[in-house]
Amino acid sequence: MNWFNRSMIPRMIAVLFVLIMTISGLFIFREYYSEKSLYMDFLHQRQELIAEMKLDDMMGAIKQASSMVQNKPINEEMTDSLFRMLRGRMNKIAGDDVINAFLIIKENEAKDGAPAFRILQANDNLESLGYKPNTAYDMPAAIQDAFLKLTTEDNTIMTDEFDMGDAVYITGLTEIRDDLGHSMAYLVTDYDYSIIKGTLIGFLVEAIVIGGIIGLIGILLVAVYVQRRLKPLNDIHKLAEQAANGDLTVKLASKRQDEIGRLADVFNRMTERLSGLLAEVQRAAKDVSTSSLELQRGAEETAIAAQEVASAMSEVANGSLEQQHSTEQTKSAMSEITAGAEQIATTSEQVAEWMREAAAQAGEGRVIVDETVVQMERIEAASADTNQAIAAWTEAVQQISGAVVFIQNTVKQTELLALNASIEASRAGEHGRGFQVVATEVRKLAEHSKQSLQSIMQLIDVIHTKRELTERATAHQQEAVQKGMATVKTADETFTVIAGSIGQASSRMEEYRSIAQQMSASCEEVFELIRQLNDIAEQSNDHTARVAATTEQQSALTEEISASVDSLLSLSRDLQKMLEQFKVNVKEQ
Repeated sequence: MNWFNRSMIPRMIAVLFVLIMTISGLFIFREYYSEKSLYMDFLHQRQELIAEMKLDDMMGAIKQASSMVQNKPINEEMTDSLFRMLRGRMNKIAGDDVINAFLIIKENEAKDGAPAFRILQANDNLESLGYKPNTAYDMPAAIQDAFLKLTTEDNTIMTDEFDMGDAVYITGLTEIRDDLGHSMAYLVTDYDYSIIKGTLIGFLVEAIVIGGIIGLIGILLVAVYVQRRLKPLNDIHKLAEQAANGDLTVKLASKRQDEIGRLADVFNRMTERLSGLLAEVQRAAKDVSTSSLELQRGAEETAIAAQEVASAMSEVANGSLEQQHSTEQTKSAMSEITAGAEQIATTSEQVAEWMREAAAQAGEGRVIVDETVVQMERIEAASADTNQAIAAWTEAVQQISGAVVFIQNTVKQTELLALNASIEASRAGEHGRGFQVVATEVRKLAEHSKQSLQSIMQLIDVIHTKRELTERATAHQQEAVQKGMATVKTADETFTVIAGSIGQASSRMEEYRSIAQQMSASCEEVFELIRQLNDIAEQSNDHTARVAATTEQQSALTEEISASVDSLLSLSRDLQKMLEQFKVNVKEQ
């Protein structure tokens, strides 16, 4: 049964065979009963013809016989002669296919509750059935039903099939009525059913043979037709198997416009769409593989960049620490400068006091020349101390300048490191956005430090200028002391000069004191700037620590991205291996 289940042709042939046999059976059944109906119609028409042609000359005798039967008592002699005359007429009705022909004359009285009748037969065949002429009998049930049907339908002629014991007859029943329409008698003709049955059986056999031949021819024609029409389905099946095995380049050539043609067109479009889809998937898999490799390289570069940024941030942190240390040193130096400036201010105040005393004593004359010499010596010693303080001040300022230069170099290095970090963050793309923000903050801090250093340098330049003024003033003081010494030696000649020199020295010392106060204030400002620079260094150190932490997080994230990229690359390669099993059109690739 596998061949029956694997192919549609045997099943279609079986269905068509059953269908053709059913149609043939219905046709034969219809023709059989149609033939029988035609034969019955023929007998009916013959019965009508007999009733019209044969009973015209019998109506008088039938009326007389019916009247005699209805009247009691019956005259036997008259009825015998009348019945013999009717029998002679009935003999003319009976033919080759008429077995019996007889009259049934009803009586008014019923026998045993059933209508009674008398039979006038055309031959003796009826006597073999137990009926005697001119004898009243109970009407058989079949004839009663026929009479009832004939009366109900208001017909005068009826042809039907009756079972009369061992024999089956086709009986024609014709009602005979008088002029007033009253029923007088019935003309009954029995036809041999075996003749009709033989004719019908012959027709049935002939119809079966013809129907069988037609059915076989139809089945063969249908089988050939189905085989030819289903051939494209076999082609589609073969191509579908090739497509299932991975060959999507197959195409089914069909110019048919029916369902199979549309199926072939749909199959071709399906393979084309599937081929295009797989080609797109192959391209997508290749793109995913390429993108995965690029992403993997990007992740590696990002990791390297993160390491470089971490190294740069470490250098920035070290630079910040060095800057902070240098700032501390600068603070210490500025403290010394401030102390020196305060000492200069104190010394200047003392010198001014001394000059006032000298001016007071200058009016006393030469009496106090010796004291003046002593005072001038003291002034010379104070000038020496002042020179030493100025030298220390100059050295402190130079140290501050060196520290500021070092800080400037550190700021420049910080800017370079921030620029490198920004470049590496830009190269990292989306993953380096956090580095970009941190690098920008570091660069801003460096710029702020640079501006602060410029302010410090300006202050240092002012200090240098003031120092030069102080040195010149000190030189002038020394000249004045020397002149005073000369004047003291030539006391009388130089009293006036000494008084002027003392006044000038007093004025100069006021200037020195003012300069010292200004230098002290400037040192305070420089000290404040250095404190701000120290705060900036601490902030830079904090930002550097945060950048380092962010770098570590970015490094961990880069490792996770690298692992994901490796997994994606493996999946894309597996997908490419699976897609290589399919064969698609080259033009679609």
